[in-house]
Amino acid sequence: MLIEDYFKNIQTIIDSFQMIKSQNIVYQKRDKHLGYIKCKIQLIDGSWLYFTEYVEVEYGIDRGKYSYQYMNQNNQLIFRYDNALHHQKLNLSSFPHHKHERKEDNIIGSNTANLSDIFREIKDKFNIEYAFNSMLTFTRGF
Repeated sequence: MLIEDYFKNIQTIIDSFQMIKSQNIVYQKRDKHLGYIKCKIQLIDGSWLYFTEYVEVEYGIDRGKYSYQYMNQNNQLIFRYDNALHHQKLNLSSFPHHKHERKEDNIIGSNTANLSDIFREIKDKFNIEYAFNSMLTFTRGF
């Protein structure tokens, strides 16, 4: 695969996610198989997804370094997946892959994440929040 093909696949995933209000994405080709992506996406509820990927695609897809950070409209962490090496002391079975949940120091093991996984998790959170808010609206009527 060429890096341009990978960039096109990422853009297709972004374009198909219907909850996006705005996006700013930079694709940098380093050579025919190596590239960098930096993206900032605002969702329809005012939350933000920031992500970066350093990716090599010559023999498959190898995201040597990645980070997907999802923040609410008040700039508070909802989650972040990354593979930074700074949490080795936690002895996570998934090291270096991990997830920060709601707080920087709330770190759990995770599988390798990709953009489709992240969008799926965001959509699930939206559906739960929508159902909860609908229930509140219904119960206020009584």
